[in-house]
Amino acid sequence: MVVFSFNHSFAQSVSLPEAIRIAFEKNQNTQANDQQLLATLEDIKGLTYSAYSPRFSTGVSQSWSQREDLLDSSRTTGRTYSAYASISWNIYRGFQDQFRIRKAMCGYKRTEAIYNSTDTQIPDTKGQIAQAVAGVYMVMVGNISALEFNEKKRKFLEKMESFAATAIEKSQIQNAKADIQIQVGQLVSSQRIAENNYRKVVNDQVPNSLDKFDQVISDIEIPSDYMEAYAIATQKSPDLKTAELGVECQQLAYESSKNENSWKNFSVDASLNASRSGGRSSLPGSEFRGANYGGSISLSKTWVPGMKNYEAGDALRLLSEKNRYEAKLRSAKVNLENSYIKLADLVSSALAYQQGYATVESQVEEAISNLSSQQATVSQVFELLGSLEGRFWNMTGAKSNLIDRKFSIQREIGTLFDRTIGKAP
Repeated sequence: MVVFSFNHSFAQSVSLPEAIRIAFEKNQNTQANDQQLLATLEDIKGLTYSAYSPRFSTGVSQSWSQREDLLDSSRTTGRTYSAYASISWNIYRGFQDQFRIRKAMCGYKRTEAIYNSTDTQIPDTKGQIAQAVAGVYMVMVGNISALEFNEKKRKFLEKMESFAATAIEKSQIQNAKADIQIQVGQLVSSQRIAENNYRKVVNDQVPNSLDKFDQVISDIEIPSDYMEAYAIATQKSPDLKTAELGVECQQLAYESSKNENSWKNFSVDASLNASRSGGRSSLPGSEFRGANYGGSISLSKTWVPGMKNYEAGDALRLLSEKNRYEAKLRSAKVNLENSYIKLADLVSSALAYQQGYATVESQVEEAISNLSSQQATVSQVFELLGSLEGRFWNMTGAKSNLIDRKFSIQREIGTLFDRTIGKAP
């Protein structure tokens, strides 16, 4: 772990998988998505209850009246009241309620898959947030690595100072130190911006230490080959799941259209009702009271003109969704195969650059130790330092690309969303 202190309000050490987990828990956009999904589930529960439960209604009323005879100026007053209760129940509706509920649940599952995806126009999905967390995390890791390298280079320059014999050599050392100071200032500014972005995306304090490049590479576990990765993707990939559910939802729409004009699509409804009423007026013997009870059962069948056309349209849309899903599967397989080809190159490059960096670093240390015996010159050390810096940036870039590729594979096949802390199951 690398420790840094640009700020005084740090959380504890956090790895990249942990940072993503925290973002999933605390980012307000992911919370909003989760709340939308919960709201949709409540809607589906309400749809289910309303479809299969009896409906009750009740009410009361009361009225007053006054009648005045214009011939004899007599007045008659009256009051009436009533109360009623009824229950109605749709016993059977030709499976239409079942289709509505199943389509609603399919839509819920599809929305859930989209919220985990990165290939969508919906903003702030889990896939997009995970990508943002990884991006800002690696910026911070890269800044720390660069700061460490600049500190190492500064110490090399300090060791060289006492051996600088000419004004040119002394000037080179001072200029190099000044360049380091400028780079450090830029890196510190970059780090502070990255910290602010971390707080924004993760919605948590910045950790007081991060993993180094090699630890991040080790933490991102992926399958050993593209065929294994593809097999996992067919089960867990949010993008493939979205396409698969597109087929499932359209299949339900097609079956619903077929059922619409089927002989099975008729309705059976039943109802019971009861009411009481009464009233009286100012006339003698005018009081009355009554009760009514009743029930009904009805059977109805509706034919929708043009339903065959709707059915044909849904059949074509189903075929379209199946073709899209098959295309997604083929594309995912090819993309994963290409990713693993690139991955092998990136692993080789990162290893080669790391070995090259270590070799040149040893040469720099040896050359500095030989300055006192004049077996090496300050100019030769400067040349080696330039080579060392180039190899450092090559190594850093190669490791960053390797992390990006591994993380991209993990996100694409869907195992990223299995992670909590540490390794994927």
